[in-house]
Amino acid sequence: MHYFKQLKQNQEDEKDPEEEKKINDEDDDEEEKKDGNEDKKEEQKKAPEEKRARNVPPLITTIKRKRPQMTRERWMEMAQIRRWNVKITGISIENLYKESFDPFIEFVVGGDFKIVQKQIKKGKSENTYTGTLGYTKKTEVVKNLEPKDIKMMDTRIRCEYQGSYFDIQEQFLRVDVWDWEKWNLNEFMGRIELPLIEIIQGDVEQTHIVYKSGEKKKIKLCRLNFTIAFQEIWDFILNFSDWGCTGLISEKGDEKVCPSLELSLVSQGLFRTIVRTAIIENECNPQWPNLKGEIRFRGTINDLHNQRLGISLYEGSLLSSRQVGVKVTDLLGIIDSGFIATDVIQKYKKRGGHTCSIKGRINIRKIPKHRQTGEIILLNSELQYLCVTLLRVDNVVLPHDKGAVNTFFDIEWGGYVKKSRTAFHTYKPIFNDTFYFPVNVPVGILGNSDEERTKAIMSELELYNHLDFHFWSIGSEVGILLYCNFFWSIDEQMSNDALGSATFFLTELQSAKIQEKEFFDEKTQSSQTMKIRVWSGKKQLKSPLVSSGEISNVFIEVWLLYENEKKIEYEDLPKQISNEFPEDYEKLIEKWDDSIKFMKESFPEETQRNFLYEMHDESDERRFVPTFLSKIGYPNPSRVQLANAQEISVDYFIIETLKQRAYFVSLIPFTSAQNDIWSSPEFLIQMKKGESEDHSIFLACLLTSSKINQEEFTTEESENLETAPNYSKKKEKPKKKKQKFVLEEKDMEDRVFMCIGSLKQRKTQHAWVMTINDDCSGIKFWETTNNMHFELDKRVSSPENLEKFLNKEVVTHRVFQSSEEVIVTKKNVISEDEKFDDDYADSMSYNSDEEEEDDEVKIKPHKEGDMRIKKTDTDIDNLRFKHKSIGMNKSTTKVGNFLDIKRDEEKKDRSNFTSIIQEPRLLPGAEEVILPYRTIDVIFNKKNIYMNLQHYDPGRIIYDIYDDTLWYPFCKESPKLYGAFYSPPVLLPPLSLLGAKRLHSNVIKELTIGISALRSGKNLPTSWKNSKDVCVEQMEQHLKFLEQAARGEYEERKINEHKREWSLKMRQFMPVYFRFSAIPGHFNYPEADRISSVFIENSKEFLVKDYKNMKWAVAARIFPYVGKIISIRVIVATFYPVPGAEMR
Repeated sequence: MHYFKQLKQNQEDEKDPEEEKKINDEDDDEEEKKDGNEDKKEEQKKAPEEKRARNVPPLITTIKRKRPQMTRERWMEMAQIRRWNVKITGISIENLYKESFDPFIEFVVGGDFKIVQKQIKKGKSENTYTGTLGYTKKTEVVKNLEPKDIKMMDTRIRCEYQGSYFDIQEQFLRVDVWDWEKWNLNEFMGRIELPLIEIIQGDVEQTHIVYKSGEKKKIKLCRLNFTIAFQEIWDFILNFSDWGCTGLISEKGDEKVCPSLELSLVSQGLFRTIVRTAIIENECNPQWPNLKGEIRFRGTINDLHNQRLGISLYEGSLLSSRQVGVKVTDLLGIIDSGFIATDVIQKYKKRGGHTCSIKGRINIRKIPKHRQTGEIILLNSELQYLCVTLLRVDNVVLPHDKGAVNTFFDIEWGGYVKKSRTAFHTYKPIFNDTFYFPVNVPVGILGNSDEERTKAIMSELELYNHLDFHFWSIGSEVGILLYCNFFWSIDEQMSNDALGSATFFLTELQSAKIQEKEFFDEKTQSSQTMKIRVWSGKKQLKSPLVSSGEISNVFIEVWLLYENEKKIEYEDLPKQISNEFPEDYEKLIEKWDDSIKFMKESFPEETQRNFLYEMHDESDERRFVPTFLSKIGYPNPSRVQLANAQEISVDYFIIETLKQRAYFVSLIPFTSAQNDIWSSPEFLIQMKKGESEDHSIFLACLLTSSKINQEEFTTEESENLETAPNYSKKKEKPKKKKQKFVLEEKDMEDRVFMCIGSLKQRKTQHAWVMTINDDCSGIKFWETTNNMHFELDKRVSSPENLEKFLNKEVVTHRVFQSSEEVIVTKKNVISEDEKFDDDYADSMSYNSDEEEEDDEVKIKPHKEGDMRIKKTDTDIDNLRFKHKSIGMNKSTTKVGNFLDIKRDEEKKDRSNFTSIIQEPRLLPGAEEVILPYRTIDVIFNKKNIYMNLQHYDPGRIIYDIYDDTLWYPFCKESPKLYGAFYSPPVLLPPLSLLGAKRLHSNVIKELTIGISALRSGKNLPTSWKNSKDVCVEQMEQHLKFLEQAARGEYEERKINEHKREWSLKMRQFMPVYFRFSAIPGHFNYPEADRISSVFIENSKEFLVKDYKNMKWAVAARIFPYVGKIISIRVIVATFYPVPGAEMR
């Protein structure tokens, strides 16, 4: 029954008892009969009231919220009427009630309907109805839903909602559950009201419990599950930049290629906009920094993610250009990553197919203000999908016993990664999740015939011929690792454990049985059924990290959703994973082993040398080490996200420079487990922990996507109000940034190397990253374990030759021989008290009660309990490596050059070059830098591996990589660019603004409660400053500065100036004769209770201070990064009077 009609009927029913009462009052003579009639009437009155209570839902009232003050431009933006696309699918209901009933559900989207009681006469009023109910849609009736039964509903709701941002904040999605009655009025059972603002910012998958209406106690009625897409219709503008190809060849097999690209959206049809690049002549690895033109698209974010980008590769000059390759890829996740990486097959009539790589950026100027999380699946019969149903796992095998286990799967295919739901507290998880991977073929570019479509599908399946299943366990209980000074807390409890992986080859579909599969077609808006081959069975999960002998199996179903699936010949697909190795790999290994023997004979005292050329990955597959590296871009936050976080204690920082990328990698925890397995970046992000090799691989991949000369533009050059703290109340205009205009920016792809060596004292294998400077005259080491870098200038004898070598030009081979005297200048880049601090924020505590007038910063040794570099790893007393010469008389003194004396005493031929290069030496004018590394054995990039033929000290050798007498290359003949064996990972967006605000309030709450409880246990009072106090605001700004300093945005001089300025500012807001002490903390996990417990445990001495009239203050700041990596900084301060100051 309609809502208004039912309310009207209820008002008419309320008049009947009054009329009956008047009739009964006329019989005053018969009192006994009157009493009896009144009792009957009361019972009759209760019956319809109880019935109406079951049938009438509660009144709908809109909550009036006071709109905040804002500028006129901001108000106009918030009040503008916008279009929103609403889709509700996958509706299911589970009966949680003790009885069965026949439910149907009514959805009401938005609306400003409200009921107002209007007074008519004195003592009388009636309800008036204003507004509209919004869009209303009812589902079908599910008959006889028994307790604990779950039923899916076929109803799919689609509508367009029109409203402003104000309407979104004030209106609701109303969901009513009714019990269908055949002969009586339908009974109202329960209701939930969901604010629209929470829907458009939340997950698309919604789960809610509805409670029985009209009951005094909360009684669960049912559980509702549905998928809702509530997204704004937006005009997107797509710009293209930094596109390039690698590994192109011509039809003759040489590198004389004249390539060009065409980019377009396939779904726009024949009249689509095409963006073309210029033709670059004779270049097998072309780069296009900027592309002219743009593509416009109108739709929601989900519509944009489902769009297919067509990439056409052309070869030849302007007049003779022909198409040699076509690739279609969708734009899933393009807003977060802004990066496209795919493989294209070059097809020639005579030569056949050749695989090359295409990468580029898609820049979107503006995006909607609000975004949902999660994936929305919309199937189209015109497309084709590789479908996987994840059923269950028969046995969970853990690397260590940790009690309850929560597990999930990651499934990879064709560059896509799908994540299953999490199964909680079970060793035999049941998932029953179905995943759809789009098989993108160039339909609409090459043609629409079935034969061409089938060939294109076969080419795509041949390129991606297997599915990968990765089994994970959430939150391993392995304890807490601490760095104390004052402290940095490293988390491993939030890390994941890899429980195994399995591979399914698509060729196994050839012998699968034919079954019927039903799906909903978005094109025809109807259900479709196809008869296709479906493989059903189990695969064993294997992991090199799990040593248990137990077997674990995953049960799956795989099929290809395509109407002509029977024409696909799966037996022609590859049956194993192909590893990319150089040509004549075995011969190269033999030569490499001969060089290893020579190096070990040259330095017999150094037994821990690692001249490796291949390693095992997380799947225990043997890999050529250059294939561990790839090009990964960092998806920076949008401008809207940055603007929304300005007024709260949350900062979404941009990652651009090399130092910022190194700091981001250092936030990932390090594990204490040591093994011979190297992890890919995607595996490291999922594990959320790893060894130095894993972090170095990830950092090298991030640095590869950087630009040369990008570090010149730092915060130090421009103190903008948005990035640098400003303690003045008056608004100042930001200073103009002095920029150096670079005509051409180049990628650092050829200048990034990964180094393998060992540490001092520890003498165990260690990895770090090396980059070549812009002018090719020096290098820089990047240490991932403690976010430090070491600059080694003047380490290249001929920068010109090195630059030619990097640019693939002909290098004049010059053997390095220097008869000049070696001049060594010692440079202490690390002070005695600041060796290997994590960052400035972790190594200081503040105390204004010191002998000096200014506040001092105490620096204490730290780095305990983690597999990071410690202070003991730097052998300060034995910086110079002793090279013992055979047959040298210590009593005699020779005058002359050190190398000449060395040669004469060893009695070696001067033409024997090996007697010269294996001495530690520096170029004239070079400065000696104290390094934590003992040896450097090999370096490698995406093209080649180089063995160090010089002395093992990395700080006292020459980095002429082009000289094969100093650095022996694994592949001497023009090395090619090796592609990574994994797909570049899609870094998930950072913690949402709503979640960050909630986390900030929880951290403040837990710290105040914990500190107050600690002090009350010592019979000490605790008085807290208001959160809006000026001192608290200054503390929050200081935490932001500490994060920026750790990211390398300020020099040491600027940091010292800020310390003094901040201390003076804090004193200005304190009473006379008062001092303050403060202690900061740094955490990388989002658990407020653990943050509080760790902070209090490591600062008890500070927190139990006892002064008269003490005031306490706490501040926190949240810094979310992508991939669920987070940096949380807190600071606790106390304000107290100086004892005896008033008397003086």
